[in-house]
Amino acid sequence: MSDLPAPHASLSELVADAPHLVLVLIDGLGLSTLRAHALPAGWLRSHLALELRSVFPSATASALTALASGVWPAQHALLGWWLHLQARGLDVVTLPFVVRGSGEPLEELGLSAEDLALAPSWLDRATRDVAVFQPAHIAGSAYSNYSSGGRGVGFEGLPAGVDAVLERLRGARAPSYTYLYWPEVDSRSHLHGPASPEAGQAVALVEAELERLAAGLPAGARLLVSADHGLIEVPPERRHRLRPEDPLGALLTAPPAGEPRAPLFHVRPGAEDEFAAGLCERFPARYALLRPDEAEALGLFGPGELHPEARARIGSFAAVALGPDVLEWGEGSGPLGQHGGLLAEEVEIPLLAT
Repeated sequence: MSDLPAPHASLSELVADAPHLVLVLIDGLGLSTLRAHALPAGWLRSHLALELRSVFPSATASALTALASGVWPAQHALLGWWLHLQARGLDVVTLPFVVRGSGEPLEELGLSAEDLALAPSWLDRATRDVAVFQPAHIAGSAYSNYSSGGRGVGFEGLPAGVDAVLERLRGARAPSYTYLYWPEVDSRSHLHGPASPEAGQAVALVEAELERLAAGLPAGARLLVSADHGLIEVPPERRHRLRPEDPLGALLTAPPAGEPRAPLFHVRPGAEDEFAAGLCERFPARYALLRPDEAEALGLFGPGELHPEARARIGSFAAVALGPDVLEWGEGSGPLGQHGGLLAEEVEIPLLAT
């Protein structure tokens, strides 16, 4: 049964005519996590206005770029945590903005964030008075500068971020737009699992601070709160591994890109059928493999045609995990909590409104 109070017809209804608009993005606060940890009669549940769906892959890099640009992953082409840039012969880690493996900053190779996210931030064209608040450890980074339109201001701890928003609104010129990003629900859910007490503690802090923020907003301000994705817990038996020396790994021209739950495979030309058959045999009924044309026809990465660079970044196949599976590359093991796929826990996200 839905938690929703009186339904709203559309997002546009929620933002219409608000002289001051505040958007808080809580990374990892999927509907399932909210329902698991929010107080039964608390602020989060009582302000749930709409149930939304994330993009595919249901991952921070793709979703935040969609939010920043206003276009789907099919067009902005930032398709996950890792990308293979075929034309440059580079494998990159997108949000840290470094070369995969070496950690070399991409700026030192002459790349800008706009070389990864192919659609500009709409904040560069905003007609409202804009301010963006981000945790200090990411404010000023290449990707944060892109997503904030160069307006990012750092803060230490969520209470300080809320204080900064309230102080800004005391002197903001109408119409204004204020954006606050907070990642701790996601980071704790990755480390401990989305159902863990640690994730619950992060949600409790969010609930308390959002209630304080809402109470302190000036007249005419509208507060919206949402997320980029939810998470699932991946059991050990659903963790699968490929290594470069494996027969399947040897068919690849680059490490799997995308996300562990939504890997993108760049296969040696002429070996596509061999790779597809081998993956299905090794991991039966675990993944659906889609060629770029099939992904485009299904609207997997969003409606419309794939940007040519998005098509190139997909490579030979986009994989969709059919259950709570991850595919890890090389050695080492990923976190307990994961996202990027199409399960309800990953794609169902809330929109809260005052």
